[in-house]
Amino acid sequence: MKYQITAITLSGLLLLPGCATEPQQGVAVQRASYASYGVVTHVDVFNATTTGDSVAGAAVGGVLGGLLGHQFGGGRGNTATTIAGAAGGAYVGSKAGGQERLVYRVAVRLDNGDTASFDVATDAFRQGDRVEVRDGTLRRL
Repeated sequence: MKYQITAITLSGLLLLPGCATEPQQGVAVQRASYASYGVVTHVDVFNATTTGDSVAGAAVGGVLGGLLGHQFGGGRGNTATTIAGAAGGAYVGSKAGGQERLVYRVAVRLDNGDTASFDVATDAFRQGDRVEVRDGTLRRL
């Protein structure tokens, strides 16, 4: 009798996975998104320097500098100028590619009393504008 109950229990456990429902395919789940509202208190403008790909710039600069340095000197002097050219080229190449651009820092007083600031690439916001903040993005209403 003991073995019969165990066999029935095991067979029931083996059938349970067949009762599980498959996850629905193609159903989009939308994450809840909350917005805050506020007013622009001021906008500051400043220059920001963006950096290029310094690793790629250093590699290219190093190769070009090494090739240029190899043209000078002879024997050990040639090796020294090649190394110096590669080092100098790598340094210059790592610094190249930086660009200056204007950044607009928009300060917002939210309706709940908090303050926040956002760095944006456009001058679309003015003091007194009513704005919405959703998922870290600022939008004028």
